[in-house]
Amino acid sequence: TAAIPSSEQPGARELKSALKRLAYNRRNVDALLDAGNAALLLGDADAALNFFRRAENVRPSDGRIKAGLGAALVRQENPFGALEYFDAATRLGVSPRVIALDRGLAFDLLGNFDRAQQDYSLAATGLRSDTLTIRHAISLSLSGKAKESDDMLTPLLPKNSPAAWRARAFMLAARGDFKDSREVTRGFLNVRAAQRVEPFLKRMPDLTPAQQAAAIHLGHLPARNIGRDNPRIGIAASRIPATGSLPGAVRVGGSDRLTPAGRPLGSGEASATSAA
Repeated sequence: TAAIPSSEQPGARELKSALKRLAYNRRNVDALLDAGNAALLLGDADAALNFFRRAENVRPSDGRIKAGLGAALVRQENPFGALEYFDAATRLGVSPRVIALDRGLAFDLLGNFDRAQQDYSLAATGLRSDTLTIRHAISLSLSGKAKESDDMLTPLLPKNSPAAWRARAFMLAARGDFKDSREVTRGFLNVRAAQRVEPFLKRMPDLTPAQQAAAIHLGHLPARNIGRDNPRIGIAASRIPATGSLPGAVRVGGSDRLTPAGRPLGSGEASATSAA
């Protein structure tokens, strides 16, 4: 069972409420779903997977549960299993728009950026969130659409969003622009934290596109096989058909402010770990 975190964190109140209901009935599917979704908000994919699997044992034909399992697996860097669950969710009646944000991430982790962007555009027809904007911008950057990516991300930067600035730094590094990526990192992290992140920035150009996606989206850099994908990625990507253009692509304007200003964010080890 997941520990009840600080009520200040997004998802904390929902998790606390769900756990209280589960204390009365451990097989309460709605409470298990709420707990799983709250755990995802809190960044605890392991706990989310546990809640969703418990719910699946009670109600195996619920599309919402399949969608939750897919969302948890993709955060564990398992796009293969995630896509299977997303397919199951849609077969059980879940709207593709509902799963598009997380399914797009699964396609990014396979290096299939065009397909990922179709899902992000689909998600944007019913959702506006910083997470969606950042994921879409990352995918555009990794597919070589630097200007579109920068135009999309720029409006978030004046908000001093750590996630947006972190994405900006790693996107630049993936393009081979270490100097600017280091400048960005030193703008939103303190000096010691920025220095810890710089070795990761330097490695970005050596990664495959799929590895770069995992590094930027999830903060996972491979310990070995740098520049070599799991063969399953190539096989899976080759079997995924394009679905054509989808409506609702996010298009935003913005300024040219692409270097952070103001007081650096974060301190010590936690900031460095988050950025990496």
